[in-house]
Amino acid sequence: MLTVKTKLREFSGKGIGLVADQEVSKGQVVWTYHPIIEIDRSSIPEEAQEFFRMYAVDRGGETLFFNTDNARFINHSDIPNTKSLEPNKDNVMG
Repeated sequence: MLTVKTKLREFSGKGIGLVADQEVSKGQVVWTYHPIIEIDRSSIPEEAQEFFRMYAVDRGGETLFFNTDNARFINHSDIPNTKSLEPNKDNVMG
């Protein structure tokens, strides 16, 4: 879940993106994993399958991780301005 204030903004020709709505310091955690938003894939109704394929993170196994806040709009750039703390860790820092 996001740990800083954010807002959605439309970027001409690119779509909707997530931007910080507060000052973010280098090294500050901006997102952290919370297990309450894991969903058992077998419980997703057929009519919702496409939505979860689009917006949930498949971490392997029987559960999907679903961002219930605007973290799903984080830009997955080739030149990111955030990074994971470690390859298999679930926190992201600015």
